[in-house]
Amino acid sequence: MSETLERQQFYKGRAKISLHHFEINKSAPRTINEFNVQNMDRCLQSEGISRLNPDNFVKVLIDASVLEQALATQNASEAILHGPLQFLNLPDTTRLHVLQGNLRILAATRRSVKWWVAELYTYDGFEPDILDYNTVDELETLMPRLSLNDRAIIQDKMQKGILQKARSEDRPRVLDRLMEIDGRILSFHTFTRDFLFFEACMIALKTLLPKNFGGTMLQGFQEAHFQSLPGLTLQVSEERFENRAPSVDEVIRSYEQLFLAAMRDFPSLTSLKPYQDDQILKEELGSRLDRSINLAEIAMKLGFQNDTILSHGQGTIARYQMVTEEFLRQLQP
Repeated sequence: MSETLERQQFYKGRAKISLHHFEINKSAPRTINEFNVQNMDRCLQSEGISRLNPDNFVKVLIDASVLEQALATQNASEAILHGPLQFLNLPDTTRLHVLQGNLRILAATRRSVKWWVAELYTYDGFEPDILDYNTVDELETLMPRLSLNDRAIIQDKMQKGILQKARSEDRPRVLDRLMEIDGRILSFHTFTRDFLFFEACMIALKTLLPKNFGGTMLQGFQEAHFQSLPGLTLQVSEERFENRAPSVDEVIRSYEQLFLAAMRDFPSLTSLKPYQDDQILKEELGSRLDRSINLAEIAMKLGFQNDTILSHGQGTIARYQMVTEEFLRQLQP
């Protein structure tokens, strides 16, 4: 499910919430320590961080039934959560699990702030703390919708006792929800690991831009894009490209394809070895140069051209000449 659909399904709006309702998420990705809290406190004191600035809203989880009850008590509907900011009065014992913005809440507490604006996300009755570290470690990167083997692994793990914090009556629903995940089961840890490889791809693509280019990577390739043929060029195999109907976001689609080409070859284009590959990465003689030329050739076929790309993509004859020269150079004592 895409992030947009997730937001549409679970995001309910925003409201002013009394500060005592917020429950700090101690397992949040960002480290919560005294130094960070004091730093945020100084920002509140010196800069007067605006609680009405959307950038400063905190994200919280709220039980769908609790939200429904609170709105009913105020004779209101969810519409008030999407208009001018209003207070949402919650039962005194209600605690909202903070997903993002823990430091703001902690610092605000020290400043005797009475309320903060929260973006409300429902969780359909599943308590947010049912996912402990071990459970996340067991499930992350599995692909239950695409792999029968991964489905069997999850079912076996569920029978053996993962998600022990979940109520017994909730476990079948949790399992069903897991099986519906489209793609990999992600976590903050997988995000940080994936980011390493995104960086490797960007390093490879950067070699196709002018050395002193100061803009973003996307801006660089937008400037280098030209319309060689009407329509969108798609790479359908290693050697085969097809022309398709014109697209309003042709540059983006071409850029995405080039990024994927860099991803396929990042072990050769960079010094980063594949994830969970314990073997020492041994670069074949001439391999990096050969794949760099190949990446430049793909860039040109997708409609990108600048002096740097042209200097890399010298064609088949130049490729073998350059690879041979590199091979002979490395053989020299």
